[in-house]
Amino acid sequence: MAILSAGGQYPSVNGYYLRPTISYKADTIFGGDDKLAPLFDKQPGVSFADMLKSGLAEVNRLQFDADAMSTAFAAGETDNIHAVLIAGEKADIALQFATAVRTKLLDAYQEIMRMQI
Repeated sequence: MAILSAGGQYPSVNGYYLRPTISYKADTIFGGDDKLAPLFDKQPGVSFADMLKSGLAEVNRLQFDADAMSTAFAAGETDNIHAVLIAGEKADIALQFATAVRTKLLDAYQEIMRMQI
């Protein structure tokens, strides 16, 4: 059951769309709604582990792209410093996000382990 606002959209807080079980930023560095929507809407059988694996693979790809672009810039193969800096920032933000997710997962695990049965 989804709670929709008057306009038929999911409610949002600070740019995040809220759904019953997930929240995500609409303008992510991972491609926005076009890439995220198939994971949540059309494939109900996608497991949490698969989502984590695909997210980490995307972070890894962004890291490799940034490294390749900076290597090409240092070798003089390209002179587009803007693209190099943007790729580096995307990779940095993706890594920070992955680290934050890892920290939250560890906190949740520790909280579950502290629960008394």
